[in-house]
Amino acid sequence: MGDRSCGRRGSAVSTSKFDAIVVGTGPAGATVARDLASAGHRVLILEWGDEAPVTGTLEQTMEQLMSPGRGAFAVDGVMLLRGVTVGGSSIYYYGTATNPPFDLFDRYAVDLRSDVASVREELPVAELREDLIGPKATQIQTAAQRLGLDWRPLEKLIYQDRCESSVPMGFYSAPAYEAKWNARMWVDEAVTLGAELRTGAFVSAVECRDGRATGVVYDAGSGTEVAHADIVVVSAGGVGTARILQASGVGGAGEAFFHDPLVIVSGVVPGLVAPPDIPMSAGTHFDDEGFMLTDLCTPAENLAVLAAGAGVDPSRYPSESTLQIMVKIRDDLAGSIGSNDITKKLTAADVERLENGCAIAEGILREAGATDIFRGGISAAHPGGSVRIGESVNANLETSIEGLYACDASVIPEPWGLPPTITCMALGRRLARHLSGGADRR
Repeated sequence: MGDRSCGRRGSAVSTSKFDAIVVGTGPAGATVARDLASAGHRVLILEWGDEAPVTGTLEQTMEQLMSPGRGAFAVDGVMLLRGVTVGGSSIYYYGTATNPPFDLFDRYAVDLRSDVASVREELPVAELREDLIGPKATQIQTAAQRLGLDWRPLEKLIYQDRCESSVPMGFYSAPAYEAKWNARMWVDEAVTLGAELRTGAFVSAVECRDGRATGVVYDAGSGTEVAHADIVVVSAGGVGTARILQASGVGGAGEAFFHDPLVIVSGVVPGLVAPPDIPMSAGTHFDDEGFMLTDLCTPAENLAVLAAGAGVDPSRYPSESTLQIMVKIRDDLAGSIGSNDITKKLTAADVERLENGCAIAEGILREAGATDIFRGGISAAHPGGSVRIGESVNANLETSIEGLYACDASVIPEPWGLPPTITCMALGRRLARHLSGGADRR
């Protein structure tokens, strides 16, 4: 057999050869690229978004996170969000660090323990210092504990000694941008180690010959190009990775996924005047019931949108007087991701989880002195499970096409409802070791 494209290909301009191509710059892609570059591989990193400095403005957030069909998708009543920029959604996440359920991955012959330990050693993972837990989060935690809930501080990916900086994190309130670890930091390190970063590169499919990956097809804004490598790692997120692999002929890609739906429950406390908190300072996880609750603190713009969407008067909910709790559930695998659409209806069990979690959240807010409590709409920000281990990829994250790998939340084999950052990075480190012959990075 001769040259052929696993997916679509138009008139393309061929570019130079690399050892490995990494598509996407979120936590998984950044880790793979950094570790491979550190091991001496010539790495090309392709990112659809740009690397413009983070300004923290609403305009930039709308462009990178909420642009319809790019960062935001209306999925059967759920607003699904993803960050399209260097660093991916980690530019806008709340910096919460959660270990994976190791026994879940054990069932698929994937042992992540040593790799989780390894990445954690390099990250600022710790519970927030007491002086960084604000009055709103403290009031919620006290109320939850009075109700008998195991509500405790969460581990955060924050350089806590930098939290006095005046540089904004972004649209999602405190802490300062430079205080929060994000994947752009490791992309920068990969480039320093010799990797090449190309932004504005929209990858459509993988090129292959005789069942083996040979490169990727992408649009850089001036026409279709092809970059060549014997190793291609697609780390474009739960939506992007599924679409690229689907276009490349990988079986099962995009057939069912999860996205961790969430609802923000808000209530105003008469007389309360408090500054913004670090979001998700503390919370609790109802593992058997399938949901988690945490305090939340969104900026005034977000709060006004939530209130208006719920049909209540935003002026009644000043940000300094409003307490918020996020209810996030472990949703069932369902729906599909297609080339032009995404569909997924919440199951009856999903709706029940949301209802149970919201009822507990409302009780905590009432205990904390809040009145005029309302629930916002349903959103989601952790799409995954769309190219699952054991179905679309094997235990080494390789697809049916030799040399083509997937590495991000899309490979998580079962829904779990937890922040995936540490897991994605551990998967990236494990894959980089595999591709480098098992050698440790350092």
